[in-house]
Amino acid sequence: MTDYEVVVSQALKNLMYLDRRRLIGRLSRPSLADPASWIDGDRVHDKGAGFLEKLEAAGAQGRTEVVIVQPNLSRGRYRRLTADIEAGIVSRDTLRLQLLEMLLKTARLAAVRYVTDLTMIGSG
Repeated sequence: MTDYEVVVSQALKNLMYLDRRRLIGRLSRPSLADPASWIDGDRVHDKGAGFLEKLEAAGAQGRTEVVIVQPNLSRGRYRRLTADIEAGIVSRDTLRLQLLEMLLKTARLAAVRYVTDLTMIGSG
């Protein structure tokens, strides 16, 4: 579960950047001497100026969603473990899944507080 804890905590600590003004301010003042930007796999040296211009021009409309991509849990395994939990089977894996579910539900509550939603994507 450590991988999930790291990814979820990174997502949560960056919720404050869902505020567009704050995000623009942070991206305008990078902490690296030579920040990297890539377009189609090629490094570009405008330091994301084009992205910042589009972000500045973007309206406040639209829906914001935090998506956590974590390929360590397949849909098939999730379904098997969920069925085990419903059948009352207690194992290390079913307990780990229940802990993961609690972590993700708690993270979603935090995300909803920032007028967004949270989705977790595992492997197919």
